[in-house]
Amino acid sequence: EGSLNSGGKKGMRGRGKGGRYFRGRRHDTWQASEVLSKWRGFYGASSLYPLAPVDPSLVPDYSMRGGMGVAPYPNTFGFRRNCVVSTAKFTATSSSSDKFRKSAASNRSFMQRARRFRVEIPKRYARVKIRIPRFGLHTFDFSSFNHSNHAGLMNLLPNSYVVEFIQVLYHIPAIRAFVLNHLCLKELCITCELGFLFHMMKESKGETVEPRNFLRTLRQVKEASALGLLEGTESSRDTRLSVRIQSFCRFILQHLSKENIRSGAQDMMRKHFEFGWERRRYCMGGRHMDTYQKPGMSVQLSYPRERRKLKFAELLESSLNTEETNRVWCEKCATYCITKKSSSLKKAPLMLTINAEIKSEADLDLWRSTSPASAPSSDKSRGKSVDDMWVAPKIRLSYDNASGRCIVSRIFENKSPEPSKSKAKADSKGSVPYDYELIGVVCHISDPPDTDSELNVYNAEHLTAHLKIKEDAKSSKGKWTLFNGFMITESSLKDAIEFSSFPWKEPCILLYQRVDVFEQIQIPQRVYPMANYGLAAFLRPERLSAREVVPMRTFAPLRSHERIGPDMKVAIDCEFVCVEKEETRLNPKTGKDVLVKPMRHSLARVSLLRASGPEVGKPLLDDYIVGSEPVVDYLTRYSGIEPGDLDRSISTRHLVTLKSAYLRLRYLADQGVTFIGHGLKSDFVMINIVVPQKQIIDTVDLYHLPNSRKLNLRFLATHVLKLDIQGVTHDSIEDARTAMLLYARYQQLKSKGIFDQVLHELYEIGNKYGFKA
Repeated sequence: EGSLNSGGKKGMRGRGKGGRYFRGRRHDTWQASEVLSKWRGFYGASSLYPLAPVDPSLVPDYSMRGGMGVAPYPNTFGFRRNCVVSTAKFTATSSSSDKFRKSAASNRSFMQRARRFRVEIPKRYARVKIRIPRFGLHTFDFSSFNHSNHAGLMNLLPNSYVVEFIQVLYHIPAIRAFVLNHLCLKELCITCELGFLFHMMKESKGETVEPRNFLRTLRQVKEASALGLLEGTESSRDTRLSVRIQSFCRFILQHLSKENIRSGAQDMMRKHFEFGWERRRYCMGGRHMDTYQKPGMSVQLSYPRERRKLKFAELLESSLNTEETNRVWCEKCATYCITKKSSSLKKAPLMLTINAEIKSEADLDLWRSTSPASAPSSDKSRGKSVDDMWVAPKIRLSYDNASGRCIVSRIFENKSPEPSKSKAKADSKGSVPYDYELIGVVCHISDPPDTDSELNVYNAEHLTAHLKIKEDAKSSKGKWTLFNGFMITESSLKDAIEFSSFPWKEPCILLYQRVDVFEQIQIPQRVYPMANYGLAAFLRPERLSAREVVPMRTFAPLRSHERIGPDMKVAIDCEFVCVEKEETRLNPKTGKDVLVKPMRHSLARVSLLRASGPEVGKPLLDDYIVGSEPVVDYLTRYSGIEPGDLDRSISTRHLVTLKSAYLRLRYLADQGVTFIGHGLKSDFVMINIVVPQKQIIDTVDLYHLPNSRKLNLRFLATHVLKLDIQGVTHDSIEDARTAMLLYARYQQLKSKGIFDQVLHELYEIGNKYGFKA
């Protein structure tokens, strides 16, 4: 079309889009141009797209026939069958996580009502909107969002929606102690990485922690990708966060249990979360029944097909006692028979995990005790007590041996337990009832539409968690806290289970705990496996390179006679490579690019030098890290890492895994060793390790005037030590030695009483020459 319409004489008539004719001008060289009908690629390709999924709310009255769901055709305006999914989502780039969130949120038909009402979300529930600093998130001050002693978790990283359920696991005392006590030599271990993260949360004392290493390990687990838990995969493209967090809940509980069974350790996950299902299968053709036991770790709520008002205890009881009739193959009868399947909860767990499984607006209406259109400030919603709300803060579970059903009743504060409407009659041989109390609620928040291009991520949806935290694990009283990523505020039981006044709030996961849990199980005693594993990693360093290491080793390993303790000082420097480029977005108001996602780095080299003792200045270790992600840019000018240095097949460097390098650094930090370096805060954030401030000597803070810019290492080396460093590329051993010498020079100038004078002279020179070496 463009060739025919370009300059020249009038002449040709062609057929354009839609079969319409157009009049164009013939170019002098039109014979050399191909017409539209001869183009190859997208316009000439014949490919099939999958059919658009049917909204479950449009077909509520379906029935199972021969193992297939059958429902009448919905006479709804706008419903069209045999339509393909929009091709726009197939051509979108898969690297941007915000596009997946936007695509998933656009498919939420029943949550659009909150957006139509335009109800303002309270600040404690809303997504925190910040502008990502150019030099990374570690330069941002998060202290204003958290005034508690609990650690906040960064929720601005890819797949960081899981941080809310990580908070749930962390605040279960026995699970926290169990995970902290776990340590193994397996390179890919979710339990180990979760233990490292729990250690950071414990030592952070109210600061924000980034779960970088845990999320990096999660991306390598094949089961996580197959279940659609990872952003950027085809299976998670149209999955809402409310569905994904429930899948993650099931996955993490099962995966942690499997890892500990393989290691031979005591499986605390099964003791807490596992319950026993009694499955019964009755063949109506051969008149025989099979009964078997099957364990589980979470309960999925099953909503009735008829639209009637149910109480929470009734819905939970029906979900714990399911019945289904299908026509399936029977091995004993050797033919297809009508089979009735039933299941019931027989073994009560210590922790009852309930997945809401909300799929339609009618399901969500059950969680609202008043009209969904009521205003948040109505007097009716304010006057409600906890007992008037639909969700039960306390429940009682018992098993009826006569009927083989699990009985659920609600416990009120000043009343007797609510009787069950089940037809089952408890006999004298009925099991002992167990009382449960609600200790956690994970909620999905549907954010209002926002077209502000300054936002770092598309704020379509996010998750929050209400947790009841007890100062004493065995105490019956606790304080409710709301976790919204790195923002932590006070909450209450009423806020946790209130849904009628909040149309933008949807329940995802409920966690109930048995009131006698600490009588049934003891919290594991804290052990420190890092002492053995960390020392072994030093004395017997691994080497992953397939080729022989260069004869002149760049470091002298730790000797058995060297003592590691609070009196020891080491100089450290790290180098990083880029594994994901930064993403920017054009601001239509200013015409400038706004940083949407910062560049993501991975540790590539870590070097330690002895800064105390008789062998001062000798390298203690010089490890090159084998990364699990493909390197996008080696940043050779700034890192000194060249292509091939991190390749196991051709590298001559001392290659180790990231976990091995982490164990050594963590061992030094736990033993009270003091670290000397330049810009250590950013290095420790990228390594994902917490080091107490009293063990850090950072020369970037020593040589710094208040309310002034910070001086770089090369400038200080030139004007303080008279050394020329970082000429062609950076070298971590050279940078660590320079930081060690700067600290020694600082001590000399302080002893002479002239340090302040020298520091002011440095800033005068810097202002004169632009702070260049």
